[in-house]
Amino acid sequence: MHNTDVVYEIEFEAADDRRERLDAWVATDIVEWAGHESVAAFEVLTGGRRASADSKFVFEFDTLRDWAAFVESDAHETAVDNLSALTTETETALWRRSSVSLDLTVDDDSEIRPYAAQSNPVI
Repeated sequence: MHNTDVVYEIEFEAADDRRERLDAWVATDIVEWAGHESVAAFEVLTGGRRASADSKFVFEFDTLRDWAAFVESDAHETAVDNLSALTTETETALWRRSSVSLDLTVDDDSEIRPYAAQSNPVI
């Protein structure tokens, strides 16, 4: 897995009457888009059984500046236009990675317990 800071997702519903054209486009024409110089990683996720989107494209970037260069590119504009023509609905989301501290503490009995398991945690 690439260690990236910024994740950009495009979720979409494939129109039934355009599914074959969408599959052909994904297989052949998104190389320039997914291979943009600022993209650190790319993957396609499909579910088809969720209440929301049918599939999603996930682009990962090292910085917000890289993401901005991507979404302002001609390749992105062309690909989004093509995707919109082949789908019934699209949604985008931009995420920044963060972390959750899983600090362990030592109690009076020298047992290591998760922070949340302390009897009187200070928040």
